[in-house]
Amino acid sequence: MIQKLFDRHADLFPVRPQGGCYFAPHRHAGFVDKVQVMLGRLNGQILRFPVRPGRARGTGASRRRWPPGWPP
Repeated sequence: MIQKLFDRHADLFPVRPQGGCYFAPHRHAGFVDKVQVMLGRLNGQILRFPVRPGRARGTGASRRRWPPGWPP
């Protein structure tokens, strides 16, 4: 039921093939808020965490963690 609501009203991208973990773009935060309230009334929950915007070119932090030439 919840996935059908998102199919109709917001973008929802699976983070893992098994399901249960999804990414919804910030532009749909208001809709996610409404779904979260509805689920709360049914003793359900949505666990959320914000993903902060990145930089256009990144910070280079991940490059410093890998040995030279990796990933191939």
